[in-house]
Amino acid sequence: SGGRAARFALWRSILKRVTPLRRPRPVVREPGKAAPFPYIVSGSLEDERAANVRAEAIRYGVTVNDLLLAVAMQAIGHWNRRHKWWQPFPRYRLLMPTDLRTAEDATTPACNRGSWVLIDRKAKECEDFD
Repeated sequence: SGGRAARFALWRSILKRVTPLRRPRPVVREPGKAAPFPYIVSGSLEDERAANVRAEAIRYGVTVNDLLLAVAMQAIGHWNRRHKWWQPFPRYRLLMPTDLRTAEDATTPACNRGSWVLIDRKAKECEDFD
């Protein structure tokens, strides 16, 4: 039945082993004391740069989110290769938040309606999306 096949596909997806990110070598800030891990980096794009990202997404025929996810998958592979983190059949997984709000939710104060989507890709699929 369709429900049984869907449950099987869900479990198969959840149980797939994915390649972890290679931890960077500790950065020593003070003698004998390593920098904390994981690092949290936050940033934003100025208007011109954001417009360039939108233009690239249009050029590829995808959404900005699609483009950013593809670049994130590539960055994971580059990071692991740069840090000599070899795995036999690497797979990468991203957890993508998804907004479930509709136009009717606009008047609802302080409401979060969201979900998550797991995106799995084989490393080979992330090497070049040109």
